[in-house]
Amino acid sequence: MMKVSGATAERIARNLFARDRSKQLLDAPTAVADICNRIAANFKSKLGGVGGRCELSAPVVVTGSGAQCRALAAGESLHVCVSYQGLPVSVTLDIE
Repeated sequence: MMKVSGATAERIARNLFARDRSKQLLDAPTAVADICNRIAANFKSKLGGVGGRCELSAPVVVTGSGAQCRALAAGESLHVCVSYQGLPVSVTLDIE
């Protein structure tokens, strides 16, 4: 799960779709989903032989300030907070 503000999502889209300005604001959710895919794929590649048994779900983008998410299965979580061009980004990987 990746949590970002609307301003962060727009900045990600602006940088990801730098060549196509018409997509930048309309595709902020698509840009966030793409970054989630990249993070998850990178994590999976680091698992070595175990990665073959690892399944990734398709990204789901939820907008709004009242959204709450929880993992359906009990397991471990890895939570990281980082800054992207001065804007906060929160990433959580749920591991079963």
